[in-house]
Amino acid sequence: MRDQDADVIGELAQKATLALFSGYGLDLTPASHTPPDSGLVAVIGFTSPELRGAMALLLSEDVVRATHTIHAHPSEAERRDWAGELANQLLGRVKNLLIAWGPVVSMSTPMVVSGNSLSLGGRFLSTRTACWSSAAGPLQVTFEMEGAPTLQLSAPLDDAPEVEEEGACLLF
Repeated sequence: MRDQDADVIGELAQKATLALFSGYGLDLTPASHTPPDSGLVAVIGFTSPELRGAMALLLSEDVVRATHTIHAHPSEAERRDWAGELANQLLGRVKNLLIAWGPVVSMSTPMVVSGNSLSLGGRFLSTRTACWSSAAGPLQVTFEMEGAPTLQLSAPLDDAPEVEEEGACLLF
């Protein structure tokens, strides 16, 4: 995978991260590359004919609580579900942004783990990580990916399909 293609995805992920957490009232600022010491990690995979990989969202427990919209004191199970939902929403936003560049990815179901001294080991050749700080605590977004030799994300497509606005209600 070309570095510039991984950079495009990294930039789309940063844009999507800022928009997602802003929607939950949490303003993020870039931080040093230090993940939360403890908390939750939600991992979700993605695939398409030209691109595959996984996204990991590392969240402090305080960030999970601050963005949880159901009630102020979610149970452990509810916090884990919410971390998975945040990862799902974040990758969905990246997917919607990426469509303009050509690849249409399918997403898997998120898996959530918790612990201390959180770190990620690289499986894929290209990795892009962004760390953020907020009033509620830190978070980190990591994309690990590999692309087909034919993948070239040089510019958004002129005839890219339109996607619905984030948060829109669609009735089927």
